[in-house]
Amino acid sequence: MLSRPIYVYVALAIIFLGAAALSYGGELIEPTRTLQDAGERWGKLIVFSEPPESDVLLDGSKVGQTPLWLQRVREGTHKLEIGDFEKEIYVKEGRRLMVGLFKGRFITRMEEEKKEGMQASAAKKEPVPTPEQEAPPEKQKETDPSRWEKFVNGTLKSF
Repeated sequence: MLSRPIYVYVALAIIFLGAAALSYGGELIEPTRTLQDAGERWGKLIVFSEPPESDVLLDGSKVGQTPLWLQRVREGTHKLEIGDFEKEIYVKEGRRLMVGLFKGRFITRMEEEKKEGMQASAAKKEPVPTPEQEAPPEKQKETDPSRWEKFVNGTLKSF
């Protein structure tokens, strides 16, 4: 018969197994999501620049270098810095925001993420007007986008 209660042996077994796992090179894995994230809404952000390999800061924190694909960006307004240039952007839930920096000008395009199966055919894309489309006709000739700008904003399929 056991002289100690069973929970003492169970606790010792858990401690022993945890110590053994850590001693054999196993490390604790950080959770990818927490309960605090449960109510959060996320979008995606893609950042390009010419020249590439410019530092990218989002809300004052360095997140990488261009070209950059961020899969989880909280919905809302953010301060985006690419090199010495900065812009306030808005990320929407379930949408992908593409931002390009070319000759000191930002080019942005928002698109809905592609849905799988039948939802894709039912999903309707909302066209997002570019600054060139919003300009009056006499201004459009002055601000005619270059091939790079058309490629970044998605109106030109290949560069």
